Amino acid sequence: MLTREDLAAIGAMMDEKLNAVRTEVGVLMDEKLEPVKADMAEMKADIAEMKEDIVGIKEDITGIEERVTGIEERVTGIEERVTGIEGRLTENEQRTHELKLLMENETNRAVGLVLDGHESLRQMIEGRLVTKDDREQDRIRICALEGVTKLHTAQIAELKKKTG
Repeated sequence: MLTREDLAAIGAMMDEKLNAVRTEVGVLMDEKLEPVKADMAEMKADIAEMKEDIVGIKEDITGIEERVTGIEERVTGIEERVTGIEGRLTENEQRTHELKLLMENETNRAVGLVLDGHESLRQMIEGRLVTKDDREQDRIRICALEGVTKLHTAQIAELKKKTG
């Protein structure tokens, strides 16, 4: 059987062996873990850059949102102005239509009045104009009157001679 001293010696030997194994495992672990640690450090750096990029993107998004809000407000203003313009155009179209109708009515009335005036002028001129037949008849009458006048002048002269 083993005595306490034997057991303590075995324990000490085991501790030495365990420490040696621990040292060897530690060295091996350090060798194996060193690239992992380096990769982890790179990942941390990459994550830090990503965080900065995300913060920048968030700021950009905030700026874009502000611009979009400004654009939306301007578009709303433009829509309101276009609506006002459309209303005025509709009103102007209605007025133009009414003016066209009024002009047509007034023009037709005015043209009718002018035509009536021209017709009455035509009738007056026609009544005053002498046609060829009227002129021929007037010439015949004038010739007859001249003939009668000559005859009467001669007769008056004869009567004066006789009466003295």
